[in-house]
Amino acid sequence: MALVFDTDHYEYEIAPEVSVLWGLAAVQTLPDGTESDRINYEVNSRMEAEAAIEEAIRNEASAPTCITASLLSTTVHFVDGSQMDFWILLDVTDWRCLDCRVDMRTVDEYYLLRDELWLSVVPDRVGHLCIGCVETRLGRQLSPDDFQPGRASLDGRYSARLRDRTGVPES
Repeated sequence: MALVFDTDHYEYEIAPEVSVLWGLAAVQTLPDGTESDRINYEVNSRMEAEAAIEEAIRNEASAPTCITASLLSTTVHFVDGSQMDFWILLDVTDWRCLDCRVDMRTVDEYYLLRDELWLSVVPDRVGHLCIGCVETRLGRQLSPDDFQPGRASLDGRYSARLRDRTGVPES
């Protein structure tokens, strides 16, 4: 996975095979403890998320009394006793096969194996493997029973190899 994250920093590789999606979510808690529905903001960077937080604070009827923030969250307390909690969302996905580094989106091998099988070859669950590399790790060829029912292809596209292993006929 391209994302390195701890409490102090994060970094990710800028490459065509790496998708980075930013988001911002907020919930407002009124003085009586009632929470609003989650508010989702469309943002394209951390700077846009921080600007949206600042704008939301300026638009509140009550003045802020205390703002606490960490790397990806901010809590704002207001004079009227309400508070707003913001979470900056960061979803980084590296679409390359963990072993051979082929971009999985270009070879049409986006699939789901049964959980126990996937965990036997990728214990931390994170990443992607092309059919050839998962078979090398397993030491055998995949069969239709190895795939999640109804989830053999997550995007409806099949490489010849995925179609062969799942037993899904050409349409």
